[in-house]
Amino acid sequence: MSDAESQAASPIDADSQAASPIDVDILCVHCGYNLRGLTSDGRCPECGGAIADSMRGELLRFADVEWLTKLRLGVALKLWAITLAVLLAMGGGVVTGVTGSPDAVWLIAVVTMFVSAALGLWGTWCITAPDPRLSLSEQSVTLRKVIRACAVAGLASGVHEYSGAGVVAASEALSVVLIAVGGIGSLAGFVATYAELFYLRRFVRRVPDPALAKSTTSLIWVLPIFACCAVAFLGVVFFVVGFPGGFGGPGATTATVPPSSVLIVLPCAGAVFALFLFLWYVRVLTKYRKVFAATIVQAKVFVGQPVDPASVPDHQES
Repeated sequence: MSDAESQAASPIDADSQAASPIDVDILCVHCGYNLRGLTSDGRCPECGGAIADSMRGELLRFADVEWLTKLRLGVALKLWAITLAVLLAMGGGVVTGVTGSPDAVWLIAVVTMFVSAALGLWGTWCITAPDPRLSLSEQSVTLRKVIRACAVAGLASGVHEYSGAGVVAASEALSVVLIAVGGIGSLAGFVATYAELFYLRRFVRRVPDPALAKSTTSLIWVLPIFACCAVAFLGVVFFVVGFPGGFGGPGATTATVPPSSVLIVLPCAGAVFALFLFLWYVRVLTKYRKVFAATIVQAKVFVGQPVDPASVPDHQES
């Protein structure tokens, strides 16, 4: 645990110990100066900031309002990106049926994909914005930086998948390279999305909201289990049946090929469960947006900023 995290995990009550000396390492949130040995009602000798600002602990209601606003914006952008992707999936078939031209669907898909991916990356950047209370002593490699790197790689993979389609046929060796790069980028995008759940859970524990933290933890466990089951099923299908293109699996024989009902029912069941996980993920993000909105109200009240009455219902609803 870093010094900044230790500071946040062991807050001192600035009100109850108004004039007591500080006998633990507390870093000034304004400049990073170690406040050990000073009194809690004084000011930092390095920057002049109030020492009480550095002793509020890690609860989000004491956090910077601007930073909390970025968190809420990030989650909202994620939800908008998902909405665009869903609209693309629903509208693609309609456009194909009306125009009869797959090229129109392809153009819409490309434009929507880029806009959705850009919104998702912007959302990730906002969610992983450095916490002003911890950024002064942040380590060189942190989870938020890993998430940002993986998100950029995932976006690059999406660009490759759409813009590199015409290059794949130019060379077999180049095709293999592009497929490998695309696979790595797609994996990086999944890692970014998955790691964001861990990162968001840190925030909800600082509200605190045990119910949302528990729901996030359950989703964190269920996602890899489902992914492993899907990979295992695809591996069995390849080994027993082979690829759809006609390449038979190593174990493909007339006796071992399972009934067609098995190959139909299991993917359908997997699709239904995948939809359930998707809706669960969206519901979790929606709750985080409401929690951040409510926390912004609390933080504004704490620092004496005016509160928009329109934001109060979100605060009460959460």
